[in-house]
Amino acid sequence: MVKRQQSGKPSKNSEPSSSRALPARSSRLRRGRRSQSGQATLEYILLLSFVLSLAIGMSRTFITNIDRGIRRFGAQFEKDLKTGRAPLNVWQN
Repeated sequence: MVKRQQSGKPSKNSEPSSSRALPARSSRLRRGRRSQSGQATLEYILLLSFVLSLAIGMSRTFITNIDRGIRRFGAQFEKDLKTGRAPLNVWQN
């Protein structure tokens, strides 16, 4: 047990109390936590923006390919309607 004088400081014969070292360490931990408090949120937002930009890029490519296929189908369908018959390789069993 540490004897304290009236001023709240330990006496010369006693060792420094571990309770004085604990607040200093915990205050450093609190400062460390405080400086990293928004890091998880920032990483989450960056991850979401990356995934969103990747999805937009892929959807543009996907939509372009589908659009091209629809135009090809429309052109072939228009040709079939104008000529009145489908190519022979369309109806194969």
